[in-house]
Amino acid sequence: MRNTFLCGLMLLIVSCAGVSAQETLWTYKAPAGYLDASPAVADLDDDGEMDVVVTATSGDVTALDRNGRLRWRTLLDGPISLAPTVANVTGEPAPEVLALNNHGVLYCLDGLSGEVLWNRNLPHPVEWGMTAVVTRDLDGDGEVDIVTGDQGGAVVCYAGDGTLRWRYDGPQGKTMCPAMGDLSFGPEIVISGTTGRVVCLSPEGRARWVYEGTGPASSPVIADVTGDGTPEVIVVLGKNLSVLNQEGKLLWQVPLKRDVDSALTVADMDGDGEAEIYAIDLSAYMVCVAGDGTVRWTADVEERVRRSPSVADVDGDGRPEILVAGYSGAVHVFTADGYLKQRVALAGSSNATATVADLKGDGTPAVLCAVSSGLLTALQWPQAQPAAPVLWPGYRFSASRTGAPGSETHGPKVRIAQFDEGDCYVGTNTFRVAVDGPGGGGYRVALEVFLNDHPLARETFTEAMDAYAVPYILDGRQTANLRFVARVLSHDKVLAQRSRALFIVPFQKELADLEAAFESIASGLPGVAAPRRLEERACFLRSRLPGFTKRVDHAGMLSDPDRRGLRDDLAGFREKVSRLEALVHRAAALTTGGKRIIASGANPWAPFGGLDEILEDRVMDPTLEVEAFDGEKEVAALNLFNLAEGPAYVRVEAAPFKPLEQGDSPEVAARAVLRLHEVLPVPSQMIDLASDVVPRMNQGHVLLIPAWDGRQLWLDLDSGPLSPGVWTSQLRLRSLEV
Repeated sequence: MRNTFLCGLMLLIVSCAGVSAQETLWTYKAPAGYLDASPAVADLDDDGEMDVVVTATSGDVTALDRNGRLRWRTLLDGPISLAPTVANVTGEPAPEVLALNNHGVLYCLDGLSGEVLWNRNLPHPVEWGMTAVVTRDLDGDGEVDIVTGDQGGAVVCYAGDGTLRWRYDGPQGKTMCPAMGDLSFGPEIVISGTTGRVVCLSPEGRARWVYEGTGPASSPVIADVTGDGTPEVIVVLGKNLSVLNQEGKLLWQVPLKRDVDSALTVADMDGDGEAEIYAIDLSAYMVCVAGDGTVRWTADVEERVRRSPSVADVDGDGRPEILVAGYSGAVHVFTADGYLKQRVALAGSSNATATVADLKGDGTPAVLCAVSSGLLTALQWPQAQPAAPVLWPGYRFSASRTGAPGSETHGPKVRIAQFDEGDCYVGTNTFRVAVDGPGGGGYRVALEVFLNDHPLARETFTEAMDAYAVPYILDGRQTANLRFVARVLSHDKVLAQRSRALFIVPFQKELADLEAAFESIASGLPGVAAPRRLEERACFLRSRLPGFTKRVDHAGMLSDPDRRGLRDDLAGFREKVSRLEALVHRAAALTTGGKRIIASGANPWAPFGGLDEILEDRVMDPTLEVEAFDGEKEVAALNLFNLAEGPAYVRVEAAPFKPLEQGDSPEVAARAVLRLHEVLPVPSQMIDLASDVVPRMNQGHVLLIPAWDGRQLWLDLDSGPLSPGVWTSQLRLRSLEV
C-alpha cells in the first residue's frame, strides 16, 4: 500500500508543477559570422528525416542533419542576412536551397551536396533582412517558380533553371517579403514595401490591384481570417494592422504603437474555428486580433521582434502555444489567451523565428532558436507529444516562405525512406534501403556501391519489396573511398535518389564502434539496480581493447591469413561487447525502482533462452491466459530472471481459483487444479545445456535462481475440478532472504 500511495503522491506533484523545463538536444556554432536569419527545415535527401539549413552573415550556407551534425557547408560571396528557402525547383528528386545575399545575388544550391547549380544577379541589392525568396508553382505547369524583390522596387520571377520569367518594377519601394496565395483569381503574389503601397500581381507579373497605404508596410500574409472561405491580405501599414479583401479593399484597421517588420502570424489557437492574427511591432507590443478586428489581448515581449511567431503545442499539454523570439534574448511562450507561460533564455538576441521542427521523425516537435552570436540551439520539452498540432511552424510559415498557410501542395511521391550503408567493416557488409511510394511499386530500384570510384557491388530490383539489399566485401588491404547510391527509376526518369560518401581506414570503424559501445555501457550502468557483475564484465572486456588497437595499428603489414584472423577476432569480440551493451540497457529498463526479480509470460512449448530472452527483448506481461474445454489439461509457462548480485530463492504460492462472475460456484483450492514444474538445464547430445527437463517442484515450492540467470516454471492445469466459466487465480512470488 505504501508504494501505491507514494506513486499517487508523485503524480499529483507533477501535475501541479506547471510547465516542465525544456531540454537542449544539440547546439551548432557557426564557424564565422552571425546567424541573423531564421533556419529552414526540410528533407534534403528524401529519406523521410528533416534537415536544417542556416545562413550566416559570413556568406556561409550550412546544412545539418536532424541531430545537428554537419551535412555540408558552402561559402558564398557576400554577407547573407536573409533566411534560406528550400524547394524542389529543378525537378530532380531532392530539393534545392535558395540563398540570396545582401549584394542581390541569388544562388541555387544542390540540396544533397551544397554545390552551386546557378546564380543570378537581381537588378539591385537587398536591404538587410528585409525580403525573402518565395517558391510555388504559379501557373500550374508542374514547375516551381521563384519570386523575390530588391531594395530598388524590382520584383523578379525565375524558373528552376535560373531563367528569368518576368520582372515587375512597382511603386512599393524597398520590397518586403512577397506572399503567395490563392486569392480570387487563384495563385497570386502580394508585395509591399517602404512606400506603404500593397500590390497584387498575377502569375505573369502583371499588377491586378494596388492599395495606396501610408507609412512603411510590413511583409504581407495571406490567410482567411474573416471565415468566409476566401483568403484576405494581412499587412501592417505604418502603425495600423490592416486587413484587405481579395480585391484590395480595406476591411478594417487596428492601431499599434510602432511599425512592423515581418512579425505576423495567423492561427486558430483556441480551436473555435476562427483564426486570429498575432502581430508584434518594433516597440515589443504584441497584439492578438480576431478576424473582425476585435482586439482579444495584448502583451509585452520586452524588446523588438522582427520575425513571425510560431504556433505549436511544444510542451505536450494538448493546447498550442505561441513562441516569440526577439531582441530580448529569450523565447516568450504564450497561451491562447495571452498568458505568459514560460520565458526561455537564449544565448543572445534573436533576429529569427523560433522554428518548430520534427527532429525525431515521430512528429514530436522541437524548437530551433538562432541567435545573432552564431549559435543555433535545438530545444525540446520532455512532455512533447508525437503528432502534436503545429499551426505555424516557421518564418513565413514554411521553408517555401510563402507567408500563406496551406499554399504548398504536396502530392504523393516516391521517396527513399531508409538508407543504411551497413557497418563498413572489413569483411562482408550489406547496403540496405527502403522505398515508400504510391501504389507500392511500378518502378525499379538500383543500388550501387563504389570503391575508389570503381564499382564494388550493383543490383537492380524490379519487384516491390519491404526493403532492398546488396552485399559488398571490403578486403581491408587499403583505405577506401566508398560511395553508396540508391535510385528509384521509372523508365529513364529518376523518381528519387540518395547517395552518401564515406572514407574508411581498415579496422578503424570497428574500433570506433567498440569505443562507442563501451561509452554506451558506461552510461547505462548507473541505471542498473545491481550493476557490480556487469561492471566487472565491462572492465574485463575493456582491458582487451588496447591489444586489438595495437594489432590494428600494424594491419597494413599483415599477411592475408593474419588479416583474416584479425577480422574474425574483432567480430567475435564485438559480439561479446554488443551482448553486454544490450544486457546493460535492458537490465536498466527492467530494474527501475530497485526490482531484481523479473517475471515474464512465456510459450511453454518454445525452448527457454535464459538471459537471451532479455537480450532479445522477449520479456512479456506475466499475465497468463489458458483456454481449456471441460475436463481438459493445459500448460502455461512463466520465466523468472534474477538480476541481482547473488542467488535468489523465490517461493511460489498459488491463491485459490475463483469464478470471474460471482455466482454459486465456490472457490477451488489451487492444489486441485495446478501443479508446478521447474524447467532444468541438462547436458544434451550436442554437449551443451538444454532446458528440457520439467520435474515437479519441491514441496516448499522454492525456486533457486542463480545471479544474472533465469529459470522457467511450467504450470500444469487440470480443468476437471472447475465448472464451465472463466476462473482466475494469482501466483505470488515471494523472495526469501538468505
